[in-house]
Amino acid sequence: MRRTSEQTISAHTHAAPATVFDTLRNASEFASWLPHSLVYRGTIPTRHRRPLAVGDTYRDRTALGTLHGHVLAAVPSRRIEFDQATASHGLRIRIVYALTPAPDGGTRIDRTGTITTAGLLRAIHAPVVGFTRRENRRTLDRLTAALDRKAVEPAA
Repeated sequence: MRRTSEQTISAHTHAAPATVFDTLRNASEFASWLPHSLVYRGTIPTRHRRPLAVGDTYRDRTALGTLHGHVLAAVPSRRIEFDQATASHGLRIRIVYALTPAPDGGTRIDRTGTITTAGLLRAIHAPVVGFTRRENRRTLDRLTAALDRKAVEPAA
């Protein structure tokens, strides 16, 4: 038996959709804008020094263990989808970033997280969802802050 919850959160950045898309595909650089937290311990791409593409894999280290992930879909400047799960599949998280050009030249980012628990984690679904949602908000806030800093930096 499984339990599933879904939530969409949104943010705006002054960065163009292509910049947002490229930042989300560059897993080896996540540490530059997403520091570790009590929940998130880092992302390790299987192949370093290249942007993630459909089918590529990575590992997210979390307080609940390692999530093994892969890129499900990638539409340049529009959408990128990730799916990740623990080895036991007690926790599965699907993350979809939808990017929409904003009138000011920036981007509206909608991040939809679908959290599924099974086995022992099903019994604590609500707390797992709660701290995952807080982490999703932190991730989106850190992403937009980093993108906005880059958008206003003078060209070198």
